[in-house]
Amino acid sequence: MAAHGVTAEEAKRRAELRFQKNVQRENDMKHAAEAQRAATAATAAKIEKLRALRLAREEQDRIAAAGRKAKKTAGAAV
Repeated sequence: MAAHGVTAEEAKRRAELRFQKNVQRENDMKHAAEAQRAATAATAAKIEKLRALRLAREEQDRIAAAGRKAKKTAGAAV
């Protein structure tokens, strides 16, 4: 039963190829999305680490400034 010169076997082969391409495309998209999620998570972790380091540095600076102020006040009282 050939419609427009295409045999049933040829139609089946084409449909199978189309299906395989769609499956491959879906797999590729899943892998790309997974890689993007991993990259986003890594970036978020780096940002959080840098934020923690900045906050620690700011706290050290605050403590050092308070120490200098205390020494200055103690020196002026003498």
